[in-house]
Amino acid sequence: MSRVEMSDADWRIQHLPALSEVAADALKLMAAGDVPLGKLENLVNRDQALVLRILRIANSPFYGLSRRVATIHDAIVLLGLETVRGVIAAAAVMHIFPDQPESGMNRSRFWTHSVQVAAAGKLIAEECGFDAGIAFCAGLLHDVGRLVMEFCFPENYARVAAACDAGEMQITTAELSHFAFDHGQMGGRVASGWHLPDSIHLAIAAHHCPAADHPNPIVDVIHAGDILSHGLGTFPEDLTLVPGLDAEVWRRLDLGESLLAQLLPRIDKLSRGMQLL
Repeated sequence: MSRVEMSDADWRIQHLPALSEVAADALKLMAAGDVPLGKLENLVNRDQALVLRILRIANSPFYGLSRRVATIHDAIVLLGLETVRGVIAAAAVMHIFPDQPESGMNRSRFWTHSVQVAAAGKLIAEECGFDAGIAFCAGLLHDVGRLVMEFCFPENYARVAAACDAGEMQITTAELSHFAFDHGQMGGRVASGWHLPDSIHLAIAAHHCPAADHPNPIVDVIHAGDILSHGLGTFPEDLTLVPGLDAEVWRRLDLGESLLAQLLPRIDKLSRGMQLL
């Protein structure tokens, strides 16, 4: 089976299924800047499955409220626009990239990891004084390129999944043995057309290779959050191939080993309490 070139991927990206009308309109509205809350509420309320997802997150232990959030208005106010943006985009992704058992990718495992990275991103960003909502959104979507690659090239990606499951190589190494690009590059390309902030699609594209010359704080946060998620040991088979935390990212975030150790149980607790699926 020949290696997939980026030119092949670009053609497939142009022919991907469209986001739902509600998701596309909501993401475009939020990209415009000053978002009219009433208009966003009306848009979201047209999709009851999306309403339920947002309310489930707002009422999760992640936010620890003593009262129940019952309306989309209250949920948006509580969660913030960036978190809502992430949930809308993630819900749209779930819809247009359904499970493909022949590819070997476990969807439940995929989204568990994504939620863990979102939780880690939020907590690290709060510690470092960065935008926690942007970090949450970026964490939730950071691996979307894997879904796109699986959808567009299921046979090739099944070989990637098999190599990873066998413990032979890390995910990006396995991808680059069958593709001329990895899931970060693919995800960044796709996400750039979804009306997301630059820092989010940059984090999607570069979370495995944070730049030393032009660092971005959200990229650093998601890179670190990704490593911490693997370190939780939710999937023990992952632990043998956990990539190392980039030394420059460690220096720039300046979190310290003791703080990282404190973050792990918080990430685990918060992510377990947030039901996205």
